[in-house]
Amino acid sequence: MSLMKYWALTIRKPEIEHCIEQVQSDWKQVKMENDRELMLKYGILGRNLTIYSILFMYISGIMYISIMQYAMRLQINDDNQTSKVLIYPAYSNSIQKSPIYEIIYGIQCICGYVLDSVTSGACGLAALFVTHACGQIDVIISRLDDIVAGQFYKKNSNPNIRLIEIIKHHIKILKFSAVVEKVLQEVFFLEFISSTFVICLLEYYCITDWEQNNIISLTSYALLLISLTFNMFLLCYIGDLLIQKSGNIGVAVFMIDWYHLPTKTIQNLILIMAMSNSPAKLSVGRIVDLSLSTFGNVRLD
Repeated sequence: MSLMKYWALTIRKPEIEHCIEQVQSDWKQVKMENDRELMLKYGILGRNLTIYSILFMYISGIMYISIMQYAMRLQINDDNQTSKVLIYPAYSNSIQKSPIYEIIYGIQCICGYVLDSVTSGACGLAALFVTHACGQIDVIISRLDDIVAGQFYKKNSNPNIRLIEIIKHHIKILKFSAVVEKVLQEVFFLEFISSTFVICLLEYYCITDWEQNNIISLTSYALLLISLTFNMFLLCYIGDLLIQKSGNIGVAVFMIDWYHLPTKTIQNLILIMAMSNSPAKLSVGRIVDLSLSTFGNVRLD
């Protein structure tokens, strides 16, 4: 599954580069301190989510690949011969010889860490792009709140001109969110399917090791279970956050002092409210929307 995720990210490389360039462009275009603080707030959130995902994946990977190796120790085969055990079994007698065994084990460790990097990297990209979009949505909401007073603009600025800028910014964020959903939908689909099945297997292994009182193996499987569950929670959380933030734009339009605006400007606000009725969202291969309710369904299944 991790190799398929890597392939899915590779074929979407141009779109990913475009998203990264837009994030950089948005940061360079920031002029007001209030906008910078809003973007920093969600930038820090995205960074923290990425750090947590990396920590869970690497700690559980180290426990499984390194410590489990010593927990399994040596085994006696059918010919009454002692054999060294590998985490990922290899069926060849020559592997038991030194240094072939050590080389194979080292390769398995490297492959395990690379696969963990692919999964944590995909989750980090999703967190980066979605939290950036949420920060931009908060910037739009702050400008909507200021459309009547115009405190952060020139005093002679026309409300219609400010509204046009807000609508353009809103459309830009919706397009950015659509590109992010297109880029990562295959990765989300693979993560959703793999997490559903692997979590069930890990729960079974945890119960088995609990009955056998195998503490080291139980700890390793429990950490893997926590890391996969957290990654699934991260994707569902940012998906739910994007849906809520996109819908909040319509609420912000309704809550401003719109009755102080010219009639034509009020009519134009309806366009923003109509656009917010179809909020930006993330989907699993355009089959299931990522949200906290989806995460609950995965855990129940």
